[in-house]
Amino acid sequence: MTKLAQDVLIAALGFASSLVTALLLFAVNHFFGFAIHTYSIYLVVPIGAIAAGFAAASGYHLGARLVGQRPSRLILVNMILTAIATYFLVHLLNYRFAVVDGVPLPDLEPFSRYLADAVSHSSLRFGVRGAVIGKSGDIGAWTYLFTLLQLLGFSIGGLWIYWELSTIPFCDRCRRYLKRSGEQTRFEYDADRFAATVSAVLDLLRAGSIDAAIERQSSSSTALADSKDGFKSTLTTSQCARCHVNHLRFEGFRRDGKNWINVPKAEFESYLERPVKLAPQAGVLKPA
Repeated sequence: MTKLAQDVLIAALGFASSLVTALLLFAVNHFFGFAIHTYSIYLVVPIGAIAAGFAAASGYHLGARLVGQRPSRLILVNMILTAIATYFLVHLLNYRFAVVDGVPLPDLEPFSRYLADAVSHSSLRFGVRGAVIGKSGDIGAWTYLFTLLQLLGFSIGGLWIYWELSTIPFCDRCRRYLKRSGEQTRFEYDADRFAATVSAVLDLLRAGSIDAAIERQSSSSTALADSKDGFKSTLTTSQCARCHVNHLRFEGFRRDGKNWINVPKAEFESYLERPVKLAPQAGVLKPA
Protein backbone atom coordinates (compact mmCIF):
# COMPACT_ATOMS: atom_id res chain seq x y z
CA MET A 1 0.00 0.00 0.00
CA THR A 2 1.39 3.39 -0.98
CA LYS A 3 1.90 6.20 1.53
CA LEU A 4 -0.95 8.16 -0.08
CA ALA A 5 -3.30 5.19 0.18
CA GLN A 6 -2.34 4.77 3.84
CA ASP A 7 -3.04 8.43 4.56
CA VAL A 8 -6.41 8.22 2.80
CA LEU A 9 -7.40 5.10 4.77
CA ILE A 10 -6.38 6.63 8.09
CA ALA A 11 -8.24 9.87 7.27
CA ALA A 12 -11.34 7.91 6.21
CA LEU A 13 -11.40 5.94 9.46
CA GLY A 14 -10.85 9.16 11.41
CA PHE A 15 -13.78 10.79 9.64
CA ALA A 16 -15.94 7.71 10.27
CA SER A 17 -15.20 7.68 14.02
CA SER A 18 -15.93 11.42 14.17
CA LEU A 19 -19.28 10.95 12.44
CA VAL A 20 -20.28 8.00 14.63
CA THR A 21 -19.31 9.92 17.77
CA ALA A 22 -21.31 12.98 16.70
CA LEU A 23 -24.35 10.80 15.94
CA LEU A 24 -24.14 9.09 19.31
CA LEU A 25 -23.78 12.39 21.19
CA PHE A 26 -26.73 13.80 19.26
CA ALA A 27 -28.88 10.71 19.86
CA VAL A 28 -28.26 10.67 23.62
CA ASN A 29 -29.03 14.38 23.85
CA HIS A 30 -32.08 14.15 21.58
CA PHE A 31 -33.73 11.12 23.18
CA PHE A 32 -32.54 11.39 26.78
CA GLY A 33 -31.87 15.10 27.18
CA PHE A 34 -28.28 14.60 28.34
CA ALA A 35 -25.44 16.29 26.48
CA ILE A 36 -22.50 14.08 27.41
CA HIS A 37 -19.91 16.46 26.02
CA THR A 38 -21.03 19.25 28.39
CA TYR A 39 -20.30 17.24 31.54
CA SER A 40 -17.53 18.76 33.66
CA ILE A 41 -15.84 17.87 36.94
CA TYR A 42 -15.55 20.75 39.42
CA LEU A 43 -16.94 22.99 36.65
CA VAL A 44 -13.56 23.43 34.94
CA VAL A 45 -12.47 19.92 33.86
CA PRO A 46 -14.36 19.13 30.62
CA ILE A 47 -14.27 15.37 31.08
CA GLY A 48 -17.23 14.83 28.75
CA ALA A 49 -15.58 16.81 25.94
CA ILE A 50 -12.27 14.98 26.47
CA ALA A 51 -14.01 11.60 26.23
CA ALA A 52 -15.90 12.74 23.12
CA GLY A 53 -12.70 13.98 21.48
CA PHE A 54 -11.00 10.70 22.30
CA ALA A 55 -13.83 8.74 20.68
CA ALA A 56 -13.91 11.06 17.66
CA ALA A 57 -10.19 10.54 16.97
CA SER A 58 -10.18 6.81 17.70
CA GLY A 59 -10.45 6.00 13.99
CA TYR A 60 -6.97 7.44 13.47
CA HIS A 61 -5.65 5.04 16.10
CA LEU A 62 -7.28 2.09 14.35
CA GLY A 63 -6.06 3.24 10.93
CA ALA A 64 -2.47 3.77 12.07
CA ARG A 65 -2.40 0.31 13.67
CA LEU A 66 -3.90 -1.34 10.58
CA VAL A 67 -1.48 0.14 8.03
CA GLY A 68 1.55 0.37 10.33
CA GLN A 69 2.18 4.08 10.25
CA ARG A 70 3.85 6.08 12.98
CA PRO A 71 1.91 9.12 14.20
CA SER A 72 3.15 12.18 12.31
CA ARG A 73 2.55 15.88 12.78
CA LEU A 74 0.07 15.75 9.92
CA ILE A 75 -1.88 13.01 11.68
CA LEU A 76 -1.74 15.02 14.90
CA VAL A 77 -3.21 18.07 13.18
CA ASN A 78 -5.90 15.90 11.56
CA MET A 79 -6.76 14.32 14.92
CA ILE A 80 -7.20 17.68 16.63
CA LEU A 81 -9.17 19.22 13.76
CA THR A 82 -11.41 16.16 13.53
CA ALA A 83 -12.07 16.23 17.27
CA ILE A 84 -12.97 19.93 17.15
CA ALA A 85 -15.10 19.42 14.03
CA THR A 86 -17.09 16.81 15.95
CA TYR A 87 -18.14 19.51 18.43
CA PHE A 88 -19.60 21.63 15.63
CA LEU A 89 -21.11 18.57 13.93
CA VAL A 90 -23.12 17.83 17.09
CA HIS A 91 -24.48 21.38 17.00
CA LEU A 92 -25.27 20.98 13.30
CA LEU A 93 -27.26 17.81 13.98
CA ASN A 94 -29.15 19.49 16.82
CA TYR A 95 -29.95 22.38 14.48
CA ARG A 96 -30.99 20.18 11.58
CA PHE A 97 -33.50 18.18 13.59
CA ALA A 98 -34.82 20.93 15.88
CA VAL A 99 -38.48 21.92 15.52
CA VAL A 100 -40.09 25.13 16.83
CA ASP A 101 -43.89 25.18 16.98
CA GLY A 102 -44.02 22.48 14.35
CA VAL A 103 -41.65 24.32 12.00
CA PRO A 104 -38.15 22.94 11.30
CA LEU A 105 -35.58 25.31 12.77
CA PRO A 106 -33.57 25.50 9.49
CA ASP A 107 -36.65 27.19 7.95
CA LEU A 108 -36.56 29.88 10.62
CA GLU A 109 -32.91 30.86 10.92
CA PRO A 110 -29.47 30.05 9.47
CA PHE A 111 -27.06 27.75 11.27
CA SER A 112 -24.71 30.62 12.09
CA ARG A 113 -27.40 32.38 14.13
CA TYR A 114 -28.41 29.14 15.84
CA LEU A 115 -24.79 28.43 16.78
CA ALA A 116 -24.33 31.94 18.17
CA ASP A 117 -27.50 31.58 20.25
CA ALA A 118 -26.54 28.10 21.44
CA VAL A 119 -23.09 29.26 22.52
CA SER A 120 -24.36 32.40 24.27
CA HIS A 121 -27.12 30.56 26.17
CA SER A 122 -25.36 27.38 27.20
CA SER A 123 -25.82 25.36 30.34
CA LEU A 124 -23.59 22.65 31.72
CA ARG A 125 -23.82 19.56 33.85
CA PHE A 126 -21.28 19.25 36.60
CA GLY A 127 -20.18 16.71 39.14
CA VAL A 128 -17.87 16.05 42.04
CA ARG A 129 -15.88 12.82 42.28
CA GLY A 130 -17.71 11.37 39.27
CA ALA A 131 -21.28 11.94 40.50
CA VAL A 132 -23.59 14.33 38.64
CA ILE A 133 -24.80 16.85 41.21
CA GLY A 134 -26.48 19.53 39.13
CA LYS A 135 -27.18 21.49 36.02
CA SER A 136 -26.23 25.14 35.92
CA GLY A 137 -28.97 26.60 33.75
CA ASP A 138 -28.02 29.49 31.47
CA ILE A 139 -24.48 30.49 32.46
CA GLY A 140 -24.53 33.83 30.65
CA ALA A 141 -21.22 35.49 29.86
CA TRP A 142 -19.33 32.52 31.29
CA THR A 143 -20.60 30.47 28.38
CA TYR A 144 -17.79 31.72 26.15
CA LEU A 145 -15.19 30.44 28.58
CA PHE A 146 -17.13 27.19 28.87
CA THR A 147 -17.21 26.84 25.08
CA LEU A 148 -13.44 27.32 24.95
CA LEU A 149 -13.05 24.65 27.64
CA GLN A 150 -15.19 22.28 25.58
CA LEU A 151 -13.13 22.90 22.45
CA LEU A 152 -9.98 22.38 24.51
CA GLY A 153 -11.45 19.14 25.85
CA PHE A 154 -12.18 17.83 22.36
CA SER A 155 -8.60 18.76 21.37
CA ILE A 156 -7.15 16.97 24.40
CA GLY A 157 -9.05 13.85 23.37
CA GLY A 158 -7.31 13.94 20.00
CA LEU A 159 -3.93 14.60 21.63
CA TRP A 160 -4.51 11.66 23.94
CA ILE A 161 -4.91 9.32 20.97
CA TYR A 162 -1.72 10.71 19.39
CA TRP A 163 0.25 10.30 22.62
CA GLU A 164 -0.99 6.74 23.10
CA LEU A 165 0.10 5.81 19.57
CA SER A 166 3.50 7.43 20.02
CA THR A 167 4.24 5.33 23.13
CA ILE A 168 3.72 1.97 21.38
CA PRO A 169 7.04 0.43 20.22
CA PHE A 170 7.28 0.38 16.41
CA CYS A 171 9.31 -1.71 13.98
CA ASP A 172 10.59 0.57 11.20
CA ARG A 173 11.82 -2.43 9.21
CA CYS A 174 8.42 -4.12 8.93
CA ARG A 175 6.21 -1.04 9.44
CA ARG A 176 4.42 -2.75 12.31
CA TYR A 177 3.56 -1.88 15.87
CA LEU A 178 5.12 -4.34 18.29
CA LYS A 179 3.00 -6.59 20.50
CA ARG A 180 3.54 -6.80 24.26
CA SER A 181 5.27 -10.08 25.05
CA GLY A 182 5.98 -9.91 28.78
CA GLU A 183 6.17 -7.86 31.95
CA GLN A 184 8.26 -8.14 35.11
CA THR A 185 7.28 -5.95 38.07
CA ARG A 186 8.92 -5.57 41.48
CA PHE A 187 7.49 -3.69 44.48
CA GLU A 188 9.43 -1.94 47.24
CA TYR A 189 8.51 -0.01 50.39
CA ASP A 190 11.97 1.37 51.21
CA ALA A 191 12.91 4.48 49.21
CA ASP A 192 16.68 3.99 49.53
CA ARG A 193 16.54 0.37 48.39
CA PHE A 194 14.32 1.35 45.48
CA ALA A 195 16.74 4.12 44.44
CA ALA A 196 19.69 1.72 44.64
CA THR A 197 17.87 -0.86 42.51
CA VAL A 198 16.89 1.69 39.86
CA SER A 199 20.42 3.07 39.70
CA ALA A 200 21.98 -0.40 39.38
CA VAL A 201 19.50 -1.57 36.74
CA LEU A 202 19.96 1.59 34.67
CA ASP A 203 23.75 1.27 34.79
CA LEU A 204 23.55 -2.34 33.58
CA LEU A 205 21.08 -1.51 30.81
CA ARG A 206 23.18 1.39 29.54
CA ALA A 207 26.24 -0.88 29.53
CA GLY A 208 24.37 -3.41 27.41
CA SER A 209 24.20 -6.05 30.16
CA ILE A 210 20.55 -6.84 29.55
CA ASP A 211 20.42 -10.25 31.26
CA ALA A 212 22.24 -8.93 34.32
CA ALA A 213 19.83 -5.99 34.50
CA ILE A 214 16.84 -8.32 34.34
CA GLU A 215 18.30 -10.50 37.09
CA ARG A 216 19.13 -7.45 39.25
CA GLN A 217 15.62 -6.08 39.01
CA SER A 218 14.09 -9.53 39.52
CA SER A 219 15.99 -10.21 42.76
CA SER A 220 15.65 -6.70 44.17
CA SER A 221 12.34 -7.09 46.02
CA THR A 222 8.97 -8.81 45.87
CA ALA A 223 6.74 -9.59 42.89
CA LEU A 224 3.62 -9.35 45.08
CA ALA A 225 2.12 -5.95 45.80
CA ASP A 226 1.48 -4.82 49.37
CA SER A 227 -0.47 -1.82 50.61
CA LYS A 228 2.71 -0.54 52.28
CA ASP A 229 4.70 -0.55 49.05
CA GLY A 230 5.35 2.98 47.86
CA PHE A 231 7.51 2.15 44.86
CA LYS A 232 7.70 -0.28 41.96
CA SER A 233 9.89 -0.93 38.93
CA THR A 234 8.73 -2.55 35.72
CA LEU A 235 10.46 -4.22 32.79
CA THR A 236 8.24 -4.73 29.76
CA THR A 237 9.09 -6.45 26.50
CA SER A 238 7.44 -6.21 23.08
CA GLN A 239 8.16 -8.09 19.86
CA CYS A 240 7.57 -7.64 16.15
CA ALA A 241 5.41 -10.52 14.88
CA ARG A 242 7.24 -10.58 11.54
CA CYS A 243 10.99 -10.05 12.08
CA HIS A 244 10.97 -10.73 15.85
CA VAL A 245 12.92 -7.61 16.78
CA ASN A 246 12.44 -6.93 20.50
CA HIS A 247 11.84 -3.80 22.51
CA LEU A 248 12.72 -3.50 26.20
CA ARG A 249 11.43 -0.74 28.48
CA PHE A 250 12.34 -0.12 32.12
CA GLU A 251 10.38 2.32 34.30
CA GLY A 252 10.30 3.31 37.95
CA PHE A 253 7.14 4.47 39.72
CA ARG A 254 6.11 5.89 43.09
CA ARG A 255 2.70 5.54 44.66
CA ASP A 256 0.48 8.59 44.86
CA GLY A 257 -2.72 7.54 46.57
CA LYS A 258 -4.29 4.93 44.30
CA ASN A 259 -2.14 5.90 41.31
CA TRP A 260 1.40 5.12 40.24
CA ILE A 261 3.45 8.11 39.04
CA ASN A 262 6.58 7.85 36.88
CA VAL A 263 9.79 8.68 38.69
CA PRO A 264 11.79 11.27 36.70
CA LYS A 265 14.91 9.88 34.98
CA ALA A 266 14.07 6.33 36.12
CA GLU A 267 13.43 5.00 32.64
CA PHE A 268 15.22 3.29 29.76
CA GLU A 269 14.21 1.72 26.46
CA SER A 270 16.03 -0.03 23.66
CA TYR A 271 15.43 -2.15 20.55
CA LEU A 272 17.25 -5.48 20.50
CA GLU A 273 17.83 -7.99 17.73
CA ARG A 274 18.07 -10.90 20.16
CA PRO A 275 15.26 -12.42 22.26
CA VAL A 276 14.71 -11.03 25.73
CA LYS A 277 13.74 -13.50 28.47
CA LEU A 278 12.33 -12.17 31.71
CA ALA A 279 12.56 -13.94 35.04
CA PRO A 280 10.61 -17.22 35.05
CA GLN A 281 9.54 -17.12 38.72
CA ALA A 282 5.83 -17.49 39.41
CA GLY A 283 4.01 -14.21 39.58
CA VAL A 284 6.74 -12.33 37.78
CA LEU A 285 6.29 -12.92 34.09
CA LYS A 286 2.91 -11.76 32.81
CA PRO A 287 2.39 -12.71 29.18
CA ALA A 288 0.29 -10.20 27.23
